[in-house]
Amino acid sequence: MTLAALRELSTFIYREYGKVLLRPPIIVRRRLRVYLDDGSFIDIRYANPREYSLHWQGSGKVIRVDTAPHHPQLSSYPRHIHLLTEERVVEDRLTELGAPPVENVRRFMDFVLQKRRDP
Repeated sequence: MTLAALRELSTFIYREYGKVLLRPPIIVRRRLRVYLDDGSFIDIRYANPREYSLHWQGSGKVIRVDTAPHHPQLSSYPRHIHLLTEERVVEDRLTELGAPPVENVRRFMDFVLQKRRDP
């Protein structure tokens, strides 16, 4: 993802989710780091609309959507979600290959914000 595209995602996240951010998102090499107000963080890596990783980590939990070509048994292959632990892998019903990055990031952010409140 180009620097301009990362800046666009950063602006979108700050505008739409600023209330739950600890500080504005920062660009670190080829990823966007988002710090949430509960001390957790999100890393966004978007090589292109068919290769991406959206990773949230906090309170001993992990949620990551990625397109690494693992888990061919899932109907959403290559998309999958590591849901709350690295070991629990489920079908990805959040993101879509080829969708605009801002749409997939929106879906992921909304999902994470809901799940981080769940026990």
